Amino acid sequence: MILACRCSRKSSVFTEVENLKRSWLVLFCALFFSASTEGSAQVTGLALENSGNYTDNGVAIAYIGQKTDILLFGTNVTDISYITFIWQRIANGAACDEFKVQSSFNVTAVSDTLAKATVTLLNSADTNDRQIFLCVKSGGGRYLAQGVQPYLSVHSRFATEADHGLLPLPLQVGMIVVLLMLSGLFSGLNLGLMSLDPMELKIVQNCGSKTEKKYAKIIYPIRRKGNYLLCTLLLGNVLVNNTMTILLEDIVSGLWAVIGSTIGIVIFGEIVPQSICTRHGLRVGAYTIWLTRFFMIITAPLSYPISKILDLILGKELGTIYNRIKLMEMLKVTDPYNDLAKDEVDIIQGALELRTKTVEDVMTPIDDCFMVDIFSVLDFKCMQEIMSRGFTRIPVYESERTNIVALLFVKDLAFVDPDDGMPLKTVSKFYNHPVHYVFNDTTLDKLLEQFKKGAFHMAIVQRVNNEGDGDPFYEVVGIVTLEDVIEEIIKSEIVDETDVYMDNKTKQVNKMRQTPMDLSVFLDHSEKQTTISPQIMLAVHRYLATEVAPFSILSEKMIPRLLKQRDVFVQLIHDDTSHQEDLYIYKASKPVDFFVLILEGTAKVIVGKEEMEFETGAFSYFGVPALQGTLSVAHTQLNEGHGRSRSGTTDSDPGTISPTHDAVGHFKPDYSLLAVTSVKYLKITKAQYANALRATKMTGGHSRRGSPVLSQSRGNSQFSINGLGLEDGKSSPCDKLLAKTSSL
Repeated sequence: MILACRCSRKSSVFTEVENLKRSWLVLFCALFFSASTEGSAQVTGLALENSGNYTDNGVAIAYIGQKTDILLFGTNVTDISYITFIWQRIANGAACDEFKVQSSFNVTAVSDTLAKATVTLLNSADTNDRQIFLCVKSGGGRYLAQGVQPYLSVHSRFATEADHGLLPLPLQVGMIVVLLMLSGLFSGLNLGLMSLDPMELKIVQNCGSKTEKKYAKIIYPIRRKGNYLLCTLLLGNVLVNNTMTILLEDIVSGLWAVIGSTIGIVIFGEIVPQSICTRHGLRVGAYTIWLTRFFMIITAPLSYPISKILDLILGKELGTIYNRIKLMEMLKVTDPYNDLAKDEVDIIQGALELRTKTVEDVMTPIDDCFMVDIFSVLDFKCMQEIMSRGFTRIPVYESERTNIVALLFVKDLAFVDPDDGMPLKTVSKFYNHPVHYVFNDTTLDKLLEQFKKGAFHMAIVQRVNNEGDGDPFYEVVGIVTLEDVIEEIIKSEIVDETDVYMDNKTKQVNKMRQTPMDLSVFLDHSEKQTTISPQIMLAVHRYLATEVAPFSILSEKMIPRLLKQRDVFVQLIHDDTSHQEDLYIYKASKPVDFFVLILEGTAKVIVGKEEMEFETGAFSYFGVPALQGTLSVAHTQLNEGHGRSRSGTTDSDPGTISPTHDAVGHFKPDYSLLAVTSVKYLKITKAQYANALRATKMTGGHSRRGSPVLSQSRGNSQFSINGLGLEDGKSSPCDKLLAKTSSL
């Protein structure tokens, strides 16, 4: 059985797939025919070993004068020793020795079904441009024809320029090298230039090195045409790769062309250039910008319309834009590689996080704040406590700590004398620093803007408390300062030598804190005395001059001098550690030589054998008779006047010893005066009063009543439960004092 098999050639350039199809087809035909021939050598097909050229009818072409490698397929091909060719068409198995038109060619067996032979056709008129048929010789026998099928013959002809290749070999090799370089350039620029987005190029133009600025300035006009540049690079890359494959296939053809083009494009057209351009894309792009412009012009008819379509569909290229979170993450990721110090990175991150954090995150809780009561007196102890804390701004509260009514600046105390006992309320009202409030959910960037205006650097933090029943109300929860915001920006605590803690949240103790200085070195302990405010001092002055008879005969200037004497103001502290004996101001039948005026606190008067007790308070005075011995004015009798005390007053002659006095003239009270709370009182001794009276006489001073002597008052001293000691129809001394000092 004879099977007609035809192979068609579709073009002058064959791929490896077509050549393999043809070889397998010949092999199939050979195996098919081998079933009908057994015992003798039979060739059932032939093919060119290197997949050379074939005619349109599938006949292998052998060029005259050139070596051609032929593969023989069949049965018992190991018995074949020579082959030759004839141009006559004779039957299969017929002798063809007399028809030989070519020399004999040796055959090398590969297997029982495959053999190889290398033939060089002779140049003769009978064999040029015609089909010649295969004859084989086994051992010493004759040549036998193998048939006239196309796959058992070759077409002989002279080689032409087209048969040798598209171009001369040196030119083809040179073009392949150039195309491979262009392939690498396009591939590298595609990665290098497209990775430099316009935003990054603008940044490099503004803050890069001198060389980088130069390169970025060259590349930016081309790079901003993103889609146009991309289409140009891709079209150029595809063009040079296809051209290179065609030229390479024309030289080596077949499988070697596929392997060679793949290796060349992958290694030298992709891997190497992209590795270089990922690190030096800016420099490579700048040096090859002229070539990029050239290809943009060449490919413009195709790449420009495509780029415009992409612009319409995808929109304008914005480049890489980082938001706040991405910027912070970029700083963290690039920290091992950038030249930023840790403090600089912390400051940048802190500034970026400022808008995401609220006042509540950085404030000092109200329980941890140092505050002062508005009713405090700015004496030495209070001012020492303020100075030891090291704060420059201190909240002032009234009644409870959440009720902040004022701010005290430490500089406000520059002209305050601790000896004056100035009330804090007076200083606060004088300077009247405004108290600013912010809500706990206010972001730190908004708070910083308010601080930057300079109106205040400390704010009270409040929140709306809507817990429980009732209407919501504002609740003070802490304070926040400019320092707290700055610490959040720099991501570090600002600690000075006066801070107790490194951090108010962790309560880490500041080990570098200086020991608070003992300011008591500025206090003269030898002259330490209880101080009162100037307002109380003035009130005492007016009260003594108008309500207490012995002091009314003193000159106007003597009383202030007397009040400035050492130890005239005394304070008794009543607490759990106090002994009752130490709380007695007067003790019954115990001689004393001083006058007492209670200024603050509550005292108890114990009278008689029944020890009747009465309480008395501010501006109650006792012991006027203790000053009696200093009076030399004839027919003057001292009594308690309108005082709220119990004294033994009698109408005695001048210079005589009263029953309430001892032998040396000291006053012996018939009652006891005991402090039941902490008491501050005025204590004028007999000697101090005598010096003041003597000074009044020497200066020629007159009493406020117009006479140098005391007017006699024979009214009995009153003593009541409420301690006011008022006679019928007379107003209280405290009422008179308030009327005279209402303007204070």
